[in-house]
Amino acid sequence: MRNIEDLPFKVYIDFINYIPIHGDELEKALYAFLTGQPVVFEMGAANKVINIVPDYNKRAGYYTDGKLSPDDIADRERYKHYFAGVIGEVKEKVQYLMENNQKHLIGKNVEISELGQSKNPQLSEMSEELADKMKIK
Repeated sequence: MRNIEDLPFKVYIDFINYIPIHGDELEKALYAFLTGQPVVFEMGAANKVINIVPDYNKRAGYYTDGKLSPDDIADRERYKHYFAGVIGEVKEKVQYLMENNQKHLIGKNVEISELGQSKNPQLSEMSEELADKMKIK
């Protein structure tokens, strides 16, 4: 998994209020979201997490809740690729840890080698066969 510890996110605890976190706390946030458990972050605590979203404004260097001009919004768009797929990857990791009775590792940002491998061995074989067929001889 890529390095996400400095990516900013907003963890909404209701429809208006949120707690700002960085990527190193994303596992805890997703666990709390998936289970409904209370959670404590560096910048606050929540009884329930209702949503987790990337903080594009903060990543782009703008005030998190500030009103942006159309030019600022266009500038902010170039930072979206930093967040592409991050929440899905971390959610998959958290679910894997939950399913394999390793909840104690959630929030510790450990690497899980099993997640780097294809979940479908038949698909991996087909990919290898296709790669062999495409080789220039």
